[in-house]
Amino acid sequence: MRNAHRIRRLAAFAVFVLAALFCLYWAGRLVAAGADDRREYLILNDEYSRILEVDPAQGLTQPFSWPAGSPLYGLRLDVAAFGRVNRGVAHLELYDPAGNLAASASCDMTELLDNTFYGFVFEKAYCSPKAEGDEALTLRFWYEPETGEDRLGLWASEGVPAGQAGARQGQTELGGTLAIQALSGYTGTLVSDAYRWLAAGLAVMLVAGWLCVAKKIPLHRTFCLCGALLGLGFAVVLPPLCGPDEYAHGASAYALASRLGGQPAYNEAGELYMRACDAPYMTDETGPSGAFVYADWLRQLGQGGNSSQLTETVSVRSSGSASYLYLPSALGVMAGRALGLSFYGVWLLGRLGSLAAYLALGTWALRRMPFGKTLLFTALILPSTLGLAASFSADTLVIGLSFAFTALCLGCAYGQRPVGWRQVLELVVLAALLGPGKAVYILLVGLVFIIPAEKFPSPRRSALVRCLVLAASLAGWLVYNLEYVRYILRDVNEWAVWGGIVLLAALAAALPWLVRLWRGLGARPRRLALGGAALLVVLAAAVGLYALRLGGNLTPQQLAEGIQPNGDSIYTYSVGYTLRHLPQVAKLLVDTGIQQGNYWLSQLLGACPGEPIVHQLELNGLLTLGLFCLVVLASLSPGPKRLPVRAAWGIGGLCLGVAALVTAACLTWTPVNYQVIFGLQGRYLLPLLPLLMLLLGQNRWLTLTRPREGVLQVGGLCLSCLALLDTLCLFAAL
Repeated sequence: MRNAHRIRRLAAFAVFVLAALFCLYWAGRLVAAGADDRREYLILNDEYSRILEVDPAQGLTQPFSWPAGSPLYGLRLDVAAFGRVNRGVAHLELYDPAGNLAASASCDMTELLDNTFYGFVFEKAYCSPKAEGDEALTLRFWYEPETGEDRLGLWASEGVPAGQAGARQGQTELGGTLAIQALSGYTGTLVSDAYRWLAAGLAVMLVAGWLCVAKKIPLHRTFCLCGALLGLGFAVVLPPLCGPDEYAHGASAYALASRLGGQPAYNEAGELYMRACDAPYMTDETGPSGAFVYADWLRQLGQGGNSSQLTETVSVRSSGSASYLYLPSALGVMAGRALGLSFYGVWLLGRLGSLAAYLALGTWALRRMPFGKTLLFTALILPSTLGLAASFSADTLVIGLSFAFTALCLGCAYGQRPVGWRQVLELVVLAALLGPGKAVYILLVGLVFIIPAEKFPSPRRSALVRCLVLAASLAGWLVYNLEYVRYILRDVNEWAVWGGIVLLAALAAALPWLVRLWRGLGARPRRLALGGAALLVVLAAAVGLYALRLGGNLTPQQLAEGIQPNGDSIYTYSVGYTLRHLPQVAKLLVDTGIQQGNYWLSQLLGACPGEPIVHQLELNGLLTLGLFCLVVLASLSPGPKRLPVRAAWGIGGLCLGVAALVTAACLTWTPVNYQVIFGLQGRYLLPLLPLLMLLLGQNRWLTLTRPREGVLQVGGLCLSCLALLDTLCLFAAL
């Protein structure tokens, strides 16, 4: 019986390995078909009216201009075969301004068709060490025929045509200017060759994941190993500057690296100081993508010897998020600049710094999670979370800190040990880091209230810890977000705002007295007190909303004059405008949910790689469905514990509150003439994902009858690996 079980396991492992190898092989074929031998041409002279017959021994030379510092991968010439198939070998040589042989290429003459451009690809691309201006290069074409009847010619124009880029240096010795196209971009087989290393790493990851699950290795160790390999794949596959707002996040990390190194970050005009080798690649928008970007990345990734001096300035906006969120990426940037790496090398190290911080927080969270470890593991390895972690993004630490704080609160609430000073310190530190991270996630610190008071040595200790956690998060939150709060409250009654703040402060101060009073009441007085409190809350809300609505409204003339050339209004949904146009806002919310709800789910799962607004790429539909089923099944997997009803309601309220704040934040930058909310994305709910999965698993009408933890863990790794491969295929085909 034991031997039969072992044979079944070995057979399952063999099938798994074969399926993985097939998927990796098939993805490699798709990558090669989409990225290999891609060429970009620049026309130097497209006028041709005569044929210049080439002497086989002497050949034909043609000077032409080429921008210094730009790589030249080859040349295309319009060949004349004189109506026959010629045999022999044709040669093309490139000489630099000093007359030295700089590059060469050759081909079988049978490939040269009559009156057809043929691309000669140099064995090694030529790139001048000069950085500016044009330089005079010379090409020489000659051939070795097999017989005396084999002859070739080249099409050319009469004399030197005016305005042609390649004609500025003169003409051939036969009095014409060749029809020339420069090969300015060439992928060769770089992408498919590099894919072999990626496929090997993913194969190791899948086999290691299977063995870790089979040997029941602790899940946090499995995540640390497999997450590192998968994350490295995402860091390499996503082209530079192609993550969500990565150009802004990258600028913030670059600036922080400069400040940490004692160098200036910005000049008086607000322009970012950069190295001379980095400045040409940094843009104020999402960067280019596709096979040519992959080829350039692979060519320059390991280049070194670059100066660390910040001699150039670039106008690029920063993200505006808290600086400490970019510390891991900034450390990677500092290391890359100290090593003298190219822009691509620096960018990769910055991404790896962000990934390392995410892996550390995720590993720590899995160790502290008291139950539902597979659920958290699933959330950690989704393409959405790993993809963000392997890019320049402030969301990396926000998501990692949210997961860590969630696991810590659940561990304190449902762990076997009481809450000690070590756990209190961890709660305060994580809350202090989470609070100022992103304004909309401040409500997550409310998870501290799901920890029962019995877990603390005394009720006073319980109240003190909660106050410390709230104070730590609110202090940083106010520092980083007070100006923005003032901006969105710019057109409401300030007295109403300050009155509400004073009222809330008074209630907070009176809370201990109210709690003691509540405990001393009987059943009937408690019901009456609850009814009275509910009535007061409704009246206060009504009065507060009426007071906030007071203020000037926009006139039709102002709305008409506020339309910009691109059709957007300069006026957005401020708090005052929202309260004065509640029906319009309700319609906006409904229309947005109907039109973009499916898109939000795809973003939450990671089925929209890159910058969704720019690239508009989507993974295979079956893969998206598989990711959705994985999240649902991981949520419904039976666990050793369920949340108490009050904790579940509290967590649900926090999730709704954060979702409402996210929607309100996006609403504040939505022009008033839009039909849907601008910028609302599903990835904004990623910090809530473990909590949402816990709530989904709370239902009693739908659940798995048997735990399938190992299957879900391996399935999650496989789906993330497939998502990575599909992402590579999509970008390589651009």
